[in-house]
Amino acid sequence: LGRLGDTPPAAFLADIEAKNFTRQLKDMRALGAKALFTSINHLPYYATDATVKRRLYGYFDDHVYIDHPIFRGKSWKLPLEIQNDNPLQDPECRLDKHAFMKIEGLPATLSEFNFCGPNGYRGMGGLLAGAFLSGQDVSGCWRFAYSHRSKDMYDCVGIPGNFDLASDPVNLAAERVSLLLYLRGDFPRFEKQVSLVLPDYQVATRSAKMPQLFPEWRQALTWKARVSCSLPGEAPRGAFTCDQLLSGGQKEPPIALPDAHGLIIDRTNGSASSARQRKLTLRPGARF
Repeated sequence: LGRLGDTPPAAFLADIEAKNFTRQLKDMRALGAKALFTSINHLPYYATDATVKRRLYGYFDDHVYIDHPIFRGKSWKLPLEIQNDNPLQDPECRLDKHAFMKIEGLPATLSEFNFCGPNGYRGMGGLLAGAFLSGQDVSGCWRFAYSHRSKDMYDCVGIPGNFDLASDPVNLAAERVSLLLYLRGDFPRFEKQVSLVLPDYQVATRSAKMPQLFPEWRQALTWKARVSCSLPGEAPRGAFTCDQLLSGGQKEPPIALPDAHGLIIDRTNGSASSARQRKLTLRPGARF
């Protein structure tokens, strides 16, 4: 079949996923379950997957971790390694990627996300996540995690770790900022829409490579417009559409949104400001 990332294996796995999910969904419905169901909530994300998800899933879900620890010995034991990078200077920022993974016609959720400790820039997560979730009109999100232990739920005096908010004063403060921007709507939904129109995955099997859903130029639009991918004929009305997947190193998007409200990201010094100079401003080493 070739290597994963070539079209034949990507299409094969998409076909297996479609058959498997259809069988599982049928069994759950037979038991009386009426909930929405989903699957595949992590990388990689190929155009073939988007077709299956749109046709079969009840909603799209993803997991996003900024600077997830890498364990150099036993899992979940020291020693561990982090990059300690400013997320605004990271060209592979997972928030940027998540935006284009959203599928038009499906609700989008983040069932796990975190700006992990002890990254020194994790305090930015409250502003970045709140602005992103609200601007991109994400339907729901869950921080992983508030606490792994019930006894730490209130008045925790433990040492800050990698994930738990209860023991991390920086992320506790950041979480309150996210609530204001996202749930209260202090940061408005992006007015402009951009949709990446994908080929049907049976048609896409004719090409040699199967590109992933996030184009090289994604960062130019993620913080200015609600972005998503869509199947032919399903792009939202009034949206700017890009009818091709550009993964060959092109840094500029095929459309421009010069007047769009959003965030201006300066990746050279790792800062962000509102395109309309509203109250939201981020600077390196932000403290709360």
